[in-house]
Amino acid sequence: MNPKGTTRALVFIASFLIMLSACSKNPSAPSAPQNEEYIATAGNTGAEIFRSVQTLEQLDQALAGPEAFGKLELPAVGSLAGSASTLSKRVRPFHLHADEIARRAQSLNKANGDSLIYEKRWTDPATGISYHARITYNSATGLAVVTVVAYDFPSTSVIARDSARVVVHTNFTLADTTDDVVQRLEARKDYRSGYRLRYEEGALVPDAYQPGTEPKGGIIDARKRFNAGRDTLEANYRLEYHHNAGGNFSESVLFEDGARASAHVTFNENNIVFRANFRDGSTELTQVTKTGEHALAFNKTLTFAPGADPVSLHEEGEFAFNPSDSSAAADFARETLRLNGTRERCELHATESRQNGFRRITVSASSSNGTSFNWVLQEGADKNRVEGNAVNEEGQYILFNADFYANGSADLHLEVYASKAAYDNGEKPIFTADLHYRPDGSGNGRIISAEGAESFAFGPEGKPE
Repeated sequence: MNPKGTTRALVFIASFLIMLSACSKNPSAPSAPQNEEYIATAGNTGAEIFRSVQTLEQLDQALAGPEAFGKLELPAVGSLAGSASTLSKRVRPFHLHADEIARRAQSLNKANGDSLIYEKRWTDPATGISYHARITYNSATGLAVVTVVAYDFPSTSVIARDSARVVVHTNFTLADTTDDVVQRLEARKDYRSGYRLRYEEGALVPDAYQPGTEPKGGIIDARKRFNAGRDTLEANYRLEYHHNAGGNFSESVLFEDGARASAHVTFNENNIVFRANFRDGSTELTQVTKTGEHALAFNKTLTFAPGADPVSLHEEGEFAFNPSDSSAAADFARETLRLNGTRERCELHATESRQNGFRRITVSASSSNGTSFNWVLQEGADKNRVEGNAVNEEGQYILFNADFYANGSADLHLEVYASKAAYDNGEKPIFTADLHYRPDGSGNGRIISAEGAESFAFGPEGKPE
């Protein structure tokens, strides 16, 4: 639970993006009755593990604050935090020919409006990529517009065309590039047929900044359009972030069947509020509130689609971070409302330490229905590893391990024994299961038992579909 873990914070934000568009069509329901029971056990166990890890990650990553949103990478234009490098790269053709452009501009007057003062076509001999650059200048406004189109990419590249348009305020001194500021960047990438994306495009408007410095915030509007044959057709994004003032982020997704999903996040130094409407009709409302310099309170309600069982989950908790030794502790509870009106409560306690710069979280959990969990999460450079055991309400003993990835997805392996005594006596598991989770908690899996192997899909609530 590290306030400097901005990279990990992006996992929390990225999961907002991906959970909307990660749904896919499901395989058929299981056929063997015994396997149906095993699949239900795997789904319930996996959902408990997945939701617990997801919540701990959200709590940890929220400490990074609004600056993490500034680092969020969006289609075509990248991030606001990295905009200085992006803008510098895109405006380079203008700066390389500043003296020549300045000489040509001397013949212009204010009545000329936007005038083409530079144009060049060339091919890079090293890559074979062709370029077409155009620069216009308005002597009345001091604005130069740089347009560069790249094409003829190598056949090994998925990109077919890369274009950008940059609006630069020159301060009416074309030869002096040190006083230039970029007012707007528009970029688009078109991809070859067969690639998952058809194109992506974006526009970045940085907040006002002084020459020689970098923008501290701004607004990005971006879009991805997918190629035919994919479940997701289009995703649209808008990010507004201003330094020391917070901002907001929204995403909307259109699917092939006409269904839609959306998410909206507002954030400042003290609060993050996330609202989502998922494709299947589920909704989420999450609020993280800063209660101290190194402490947060967390409140989350996930309401599943009509008719789902469980009906909803409600989580709330607190945790505190100790900057002196990078340790932390968290306590939170989850209440599950079932379709029959009963409620189940699970309480979790987590402690965190650091080893070689990576987090190690030890978790114990117990539920009102008699289940218990004990597991350890070890953070890694590219994924987090979870290993642990559980006892469910039937008294079955479960060993599990999982990998949680930066995009919010996970792979979970379960070995389910008749009891702890059966495991200690060396008996074989009654079944094993491998589950793949999307960031919204849905996914697909496969079990192997004496009844044979069976593939299945499950919804965000963990129930087979």
